[in-house]
Amino acid sequence: MGYTDINAGGIHARIFLPEQIGDTLIYMPVSDAGDLDRIIGSFSDPSFTAAAVVCDDWDSLLTPWPAPAAFRGRPDFSGNADAFLEKLFSEVFPAVEEITGTPEFRGMAGYSLAGLFSLYAFYKRDGLKLCGCVSGSVWYDGFEDWALERLPAAESGSIFFSLGNREEKVRNVRMQHTGEMMKKIAEHLNSSEDRFEASFRYTSGTHFDGYEDRMHECISWLIGE
Repeated sequence: MGYTDINAGGIHARIFLPEQIGDTLIYMPVSDAGDLDRIIGSFSDPSFTAAAVVCDDWDSLLTPWPAPAAFRGRPDFSGNADAFLEKLFSEVFPAVEEITGTPEFRGMAGYSLAGLFSLYAFYKRDGLKLCGCVSGSVWYDGFEDWALERLPAAESGSIFFSLGNREEKVRNVRMQHTGEMMKKIAEHLNSSEDRFEASFRYTSGTHFDGYEDRMHECISWLIGE
């Protein structure tokens, strides 16, 4: 069991290998590679392989299309997720899987904008079978309608949604109905002739509480623990 750091296409990735490599590899877009250590540390005996992909500009790389900033004084969202996703599949994933081997179940899980990006990636690419959208920014302008008008690219898969029970108690109108949006998307996926299994749940706290615990809960559900 241990960690390996690589650079692929100018992107830093940190890989976690369990003592016995199984059939599941979870990619996690993060702002700091140390986030992976925190998540793995929450498991007593992790059985899955994981790779943290470090993103230095979330507002650009993890957003699906241009949109106004979420808060005053912040730059608008650039919407470069498609270009980042292409780089992940063409350069980063092959480099990671040269070390880990090609998994039977490849997934992506993230928090906040990284949760939005993980869900967007799951819709866009059939190479993903698992998705974790933890406190995900599904309030992003136009995303709910976009997700409800289509189904993910994969033939089948599992999707986990969660949200803190105080996250919607904010002044920002765009974020006050995030849970309702998540529920609608989960119901849409669950109604897809048994192609997808989606779970939605509330956890305790605000957007900034319990990062490791929420990611632990997400990954445990995705891998069936």
